[in-house]
Amino acid sequence: MPCEILKCRIFLNDHLSPGAGKFNATCFKLRQDKMVIKYKNVNAAKLPAVLTLPDNASMIRDLQACIELL
Repeated sequence: MPCEILKCRIFLNDHLSPGAGKFNATCFKLRQDKMVIKYKNVNAAKLPAVLTLPDNASMIRDLQACIELL
């Protein structure tokens, strides 16, 4: 039974809109480059992300601000 549940599970990251997918990829790149520790995309009209920096400071940025960090 658990194997059937895993086969039917839908992963939301695979079904993002093109804009949200680009934003998610940009935040992921920031994490890979160790510029942020973690990120959380907020589902809203403007698509902000909450970024946690290595010094544990949090900031809210949109896509353009995340691209400027790279």
